[in-house]
Amino acid sequence: MMSGYFKSYATLRIAIQYIERNQNGDKTSFKRTPYIGAPSFVDIINCTYDASDRSSKSYKRYAKYMKKRLIECMFGDRALPISILNAAFHKVTRPISYNEGDLVWERDFEIACSLWKKHFNDEAKRHHDSKEVSMELNLERKDRDYLYHKVCEHWLDVRAFGQVFAFKKAKDVDEVSLGVRGPVSIQPAFSTLPIAIDDVQITKSVNSETTDTGKKSSDTMGMKYRVSGRAVYTTFGSISPQLAERTGFSEEDARKIKEALISLFENDESSARPSGSMEVTNVVWFEHNCKGGQYSSAKVHRAISVDSAGEISVDESAIPGLHFEIIEGR
Repeated sequence: MMSGYFKSYATLRIAIQYIERNQNGDKTSFKRTPYIGAPSFVDIINCTYDASDRSSKSYKRYAKYMKKRLIECMFGDRALPISILNAAFHKVTRPISYNEGDLVWERDFEIACSLWKKHFNDEAKRHHDSKEVSMELNLERKDRDYLYHKVCEHWLDVRAFGQVFAFKKAKDVDEVSLGVRGPVSIQPAFSTLPIAIDDVQITKSVNSETTDTGKKSSDTMGMKYRVSGRAVYTTFGSISPQLAERTGFSEEDARKIKEALISLFENDESSARPSGSMEVTNVVWFEHNCKGGQYSSAKVHRAISVDSAGEISVDESAIPGLHFEIIEGR
């Protein structure tokens, strides 16, 4: 019954991976072949359920509810609920959140396209439009919402920290600029004690050409400033779950940010930062149990103290129940 329901509207192409041995039998290679068929109830349920644990009671309740809705659509000649379509859309537009691998994402992506294609075709028929709807990527679209999701999907730094993309005003562009608010914010770093700054004169460049007066240019010399002695700096940051949902920032992205903070100065040597001159001593990573946060950012920041030697202490009595870990930098 499911095959007849979807067959006339869309096909589902699933990449099957199988093992193939060559004639000598000493090598093993993986090949992928397309499978054309209709999505099953389980396929649609997994495509719309945004969780990896499918043995939980909540998943079983959701699966029972979904089967009931899909049967009503099949035998009651009803349209697919928009909540199901949106659930599939929001899940597959965040491929980086898939832990199972690309094959699972490709399968869910094809299912989501099939569901939306049926929805668009049903709407077209309702308005007496016989034109077939295509689900291919439209490279000519330049409207703001479409570009917003594409840039967030493509670049980690954009969906993490945000970006402003400036466009020239044109007939096919409806906005002069595209602004993306990122969920990750990191404040400036300040020293725990006042510092002394040394200034040293350096040679910026070697100028072999002379000026009109026959003398060499005076811009070959410059100044370099550095902190005298040792100094400890502290900085704070946060991740907004609400903005993360808009840009598609995932738990995997947060893990990458944490890893970057721990190893911030690795392979970052320069004249201003000679190798070994700067290091991350510790990173305190907090995790709240709700989107709104168990405590405000200001209260969490006040619970942390750093002395002039770089030793960190957290007042757990000020933020009871808040999970945190102190990670040593490298």
